[in-house]
Amino acid sequence: MTFSEELEEYCINLEKENTALREQRMKFYEQILQNLNKQYAFAHFLMHKEKVFDTLPQGYKTLLSKALSDVMVIQNTATLGCVAQGYNILRSLFEAYANLMFINKDFEVRMKHYEGYTIFTQYHQLQKDKHHRVYKNNPNFIRYLKQMEGPLLEKYNSIKDNYKENKDWYFFLLSQDINDIPTLTEKEKKQKRKNFKTLCEIIGNEEIYKILYPSTSNAAHATSLVQNLESPNVDSHASTVVTLLTLSAQFLNQMILVGLERQAESGHEECKKYCDMFTK
Repeated sequence: MTFSEELEEYCINLEKENTALREQRMKFYEQILQNLNKQYAFAHFLMHKEKVFDTLPQGYKTLLSKALSDVMVIQNTATLGCVAQGYNILRSLFEAYANLMFINKDFEVRMKHYEGYTIFTQYHQLQKDKHHRVYKNNPNFIRYLKQMEGPLLEKYNSIKDNYKENKDWYFFLLSQDINDIPTLTEKEKKQKRKNFKTLCEIIGNEEIYKILYPSTSNAAHATSLVQNLESPNVDSHASTVVTLLTLSAQFLNQMILVGLERQAESGHEECKKYCDMFTK
């Protein structure tokens, strides 16, 4: 047997072994994967076929679209057995979810704040680009600059005081929430960091943050959540996948409900019906 023939035979056998292992593992979480698939399809149906969320702010639709993309990737990685990669995408999904939950504390005000941050970052990026050696003498960029800088500056001037450069969009809003925590002293309020971890505390997801972030950030080092993924131990692998899929479903579920409840409160009768269907 030549080397090429031997390698080809090895590849075929390896694929058979991997397929058998995936099928064996899938038996443990096939039902919850199917449920997540249905939830994804329902959200897609609401958003793209029924157009239930069309009248909601663009920021909500952007966050939900991002969440749907993340869930689709998580579904595929879980099916293929690439669960460590799935947990990295789960962190992205969690960030979209957490941002929306923070916005939902005062939806109208905070959504405008979230959307305005796009203008803030676009303006600062444009200022950097126009002095960059790659762009400053580029005819296409010069035309773009002449067309965009004036209108963008006008919008920027109306929202610039809401944000701090090189800080997250929620920096000042989070500062206000920290100041409203009655259990903190004035010194503790000043020392409290205005970061994503604190945002998660504010929305009541501190425990999920603690579980998820240390695990995904150290995925390459075989932490407790992923150390058994390369093992043929089916039980340990399955429990990890169940956690991945359960959290994905939980985040997507809550994000959809925010939109449905907003629309139901605005008098959209069909959204009340969907809310009832979704919570059963």
